Amino acid sequence: MTAEVGTAGVGLLDGIAWGTHLCHFYDTKQDLLDTLVPYFASGLQRKQFCLWVYSKPLTEAAVTAALRPTVPDLDRHLADRSIEIVSHDQWYFTGERFDPQRATHGWQEKLDSALTRGYVGMRATGQISWAQRRHWSDFTVYDQALNDAIANRRMVVTCSFPLAKTRAAELLDVVRAHQMAVALRRGKLEIIETAQLRQAKAEIERLNEELEQRVKELEAFSSSASHDLVAPLRHIEAFAKLLREDHGATLDAGGHHYLDRIQEGVRQMDELIQALLALSRASLSELAMGTVNLSRLVHEIVTELQRHAPQRRIELVVQPDLVVRGDARLLRVAIQNLLDNAWKYTSTHPAARIEFGMTERAGQPVYFVRDDGVGFDMTQVGRLFEPFQRLHSDAEFAGTGIGLATVQRILRRHGGRIWAEAAPDQGATFFFTLGAQ
Repeated sequence: MTAEVGTAGVGLLDGIAWGTHLCHFYDTKQDLLDTLVPYFASGLQRKQFCLWVYSKPLTEAAVTAALRPTVPDLDRHLADRSIEIVSHDQWYFTGERFDPQRATHGWQEKLDSALTRGYVGMRATGQISWAQRRHWSDFTVYDQALNDAIANRRMVVTCSFPLAKTRAAELLDVVRAHQMAVALRRGKLEIIETAQLRQAKAEIERLNEELEQRVKELEAFSSSASHDLVAPLRHIEAFAKLLREDHGATLDAGGHHYLDRIQEGVRQMDELIQALLALSRASLSELAMGTVNLSRLVHEIVTELQRHAPQRRIELVVQPDLVVRGDARLLRVAIQNLLDNAWKYTSTHPAARIEFGMTERAGQPVYFVRDDGVGFDMTQVGRLFEPFQRLHSDAEFAGTGIGLATVQRILRRHGGRIWAEAAPDQGATFFFTLGAQ
């Protein structure tokens, strides 16, 4: 399809989904800049990490000069590495040899680093004017493999090819190896969807229909679970209580021990069911967006925790008036879980410190809950947000293994993310974002 563009296709390129690998053809150096400058300027505005791998006819100085009028604070972005400008020989080559593995790993490593630094994703381009005929076979294989490498990842990679140097057979190879082809010619951005992309869109539509049906089924299950699973527990609890009250005098120590075990089992099962329902609600309930004072929320939750454990000595440090937009009920659940964990994992200390505040990464507000508790080994961090995965045994610290999974789902629904940093016996810090505020 063809569309008229006023600013070199910014709107159309911004509509491309994460995980897309597209090829870009250009006639002239100006065509190249007219597409890529707004592409990266928009990425910087959207808090995305940007990577420009250049080759002839561009130089690092030419790229910087082209970006500066559109990105007034370019020096700041370069200084904090929001955008990196790299030559093709540094990126694609080991010595004088084209190294496809190095390039493929490079895209993934840059994305991982960007996400760790708080960016929402990555947009990149690699100019391919350097490719000669002897490179073409290996480059085509690399291009096809890159589709799988970036699929379902928060990045978009654009490969830019000069029309004047690309032969007809090579042009066909390029289009086949990418999900989409674009070309800016005489002020128009022409977009060609490949058969692969059309098939992917049809598959996505089918999967969305299946997902809608599964959501309805899950909502029905949640409603049923709140009654059908809890009601039998209430009966067990009630009869255990009656047994103790009416026949406690005739039971020996062993009988009372068994009753204690029954009631503790009921309590744990009820806690698990409530946690599962909270996880379901975090995924399914409609968001009611409004203004939420997170600082006030933290004070309210810690006051309640202190009321139930007045003997605890806690130094609470809260940055005042951190106000966000979000669903107040779900954000309370998220903050409650994070503070419950901080409270629990500092319980072995005679005096503890819990801190809530905000910092900034990549120009985006990042909130955090920090404690000086038992911490954990960062080699286990991958298990942290998976349901039912716990890093400590029940004998050490009781829990369901669902709290952090619930937090992650709530933050994702707000367009944010969560990650953690910790060390054994040195406490833990949970960082989170809330998308555009």
